[in-house]
Amino acid sequence: MWITYFNWFMALLSIFIWVVTYIVWQRDKVMPWFDNKFGRDDPMPPTPKQQINPINVGDNSEINYKKTQASESKKD
Repeated sequence: MWITYFNWFMALLSIFIWVVTYIVWQRDKVMPWFDNKFGRDDPMPPTPKQQINPINVGDNSEINYKKTQASESKKD
């Protein structure tokens, strides 16, 4: 009975050794994948409402010329 447990143990040990060997030899290819999969994500770019620029011109935006002229006259 114990010989079957020993066979299972040896099979799992050999699979583990093969996986570790592959990771060690292919480290340059595997590490970028791990970093992409489990690494920290880049922050999201700000939405137009979060931007500092007071005039956010987009596809569906309208420019309020009165506010634009008032803010430019304050700058002068």
